[in-house]
Amino acid sequence: PASSAKVDGSQVKVTIPTVQSYVAKSDVSVQGRNLMLGSTSNGADFSFYTVGALARFSIKVADSETINSVTMRVEDGYLAGEGIADFASLTLGELSSREVMLNYAEPVTGATSDGWALIAPLDFTTLKGNVYYDVVTSKGCYTFCRKPTKKFLPGYIYNFPLSIDKFTKVNSESELADGKYLFKSNSSSLTVQMVRATDTTIAVGWS
Repeated sequence: PASSAKVDGSQVKVTIPTVQSYVAKSDVSVQGRNLMLGSTSNGADFSFYTVGALARFSIKVADSETINSVTMRVEDGYLAGEGIADFASLTLGELSSREVMLNYAEPVTGATSDGWALIAPLDFTTLKGNVYYDVVTSKGCYTFCRKPTKKFLPGYIYNFPLSIDKFTKVNSESELADGKYLFKSNSSSLTVQMVRATDTTIAVGWS
């Protein structure tokens, strides 16, 4: 499952998996990525509230490559793992992992392709540090970097375009910064590519 929960009084123990799986072009794969709380006053009629957010990784690398996985990493805050959700405030508390990995069940080509992952709705306007995206392909690993600028809201989709065409390549990890990317090939540990991803919000909630 994309997420799980266990009720304990007025609080719920929840888990957003740190490793998730995605099948390209599968509606079922996307629809299953949600985390909701339900409440009732009479034991029969329930109201449900989404407390997770959905990240869409739009990846573009060389057409000759296949994409195997993408890992989102933050330096502040928590994206996934185990934590507590509160029924009274209908909010998700702090989780336990600063990263979430999305494995492609069926590797896709490097032409622009989407991958979807369930994440915690962090308020990046208050958090420090960068956000990194490690895209593992058949030829190596691309590391994209961008500084967080938006507050993520529950029930929204956030788009992360990770394209080597639009951002500046650097040659060492010390050069990684907002708007840059690094590439490490399978045959060399000296090169890595890094790209800026703009966090365009799709202003449509999902549940």
